[in-house]
Amino acid sequence: MLPAPPGGKGVTAQLLDKVEVRLVQTLEVFTPSNIPAWAAKAKPVPLMREVDAAARDTSDQKAAAAWAAGLVIAAAPHWVPISVTSIAHAAPSAERSRTQTEGGVAEEVTDLSGEQTDKTIETRHGKLGPVFGLTVHKALELVLRGTSTPIPDVVRACAAFHGLTEHVDDAIADVQRGVDALEKAGLCGASVVKLHPEFSVSAPRGKEQLVVGIIDLAVETKDGLWLVDFKTDPAPKRPVNDQYPAYVEQVKLYAGLIEDLVAAKKIPVRAVLLFTAMGALHQVL
Repeated sequence: MLPAPPGGKGVTAQLLDKVEVRLVQTLEVFTPSNIPAWAAKAKPVPLMREVDAAARDTSDQKAAAAWAAGLVIAAAPHWVPISVTSIAHAAPSAERSRTQTEGGVAEEVTDLSGEQTDKTIETRHGKLGPVFGLTVHKALELVLRGTSTPIPDVVRACAAFHGLTEHVDDAIADVQRGVDALEKAGLCGASVVKLHPEFSVSAPRGKEQLVVGIIDLAVETKDGLWLVDFKTDPAPKRPVNDQYPAYVEQVKLYAGLIEDLVAAKKIPVRAVLLFTAMGALHQVL
């Protein structure tokens, strides 16, 4: 510690104020003309090696190239998103599945949210279009979130939002049947621990893809977790695995993603398809 300057001013004086003498070591003052012994023992700082201009330019170029390559790698996505729907339907697009037809009836075309998007496709023998499916899905979501608004009013509001001008009464009936079916199965109401409408899930698939999806409804019960996917298509007349194999695969993929997340808690996961046209639940897992 250097001796305090006269007058008790400065940092050194403040640091030394009221300090025990035995804790202080006083060194000889350093001046350029009179270098004390303690300073003479210090090793000189080595001077930087001079580099000629050509070598410096080459080094800078190499460094710039390395940074540029690193930026490309850093900016690249670790996984490319792909939807559960597109995997289930084996479609090349990550946002839209191909259609399958049965007896001239095209099945629901879905995007990441599991709702119809292709306006050229109609369901229920051409009676109802894709906007119908969007309206029913949204109305079910709002009702299951606990709105106090009566179901008919909820459906009419959703119909107005999505532009559904026909078959609004059919949509109201679909939503009512859907809610009734869930209540009868114990998947909504007082017996349920918690409802999660529009439940988002995602998980890596290999080293290049990120599987993403939105489950229409996840239901926590005392016995486990139920995954429900709403469908406005006609209820199956044959085993659901035969008539709607892509739908079955879709909910199984959802279940696989969820099982990975809850495996540590040993929570059983089950999956069902809810066909609102008949209020029919079909368990697939």
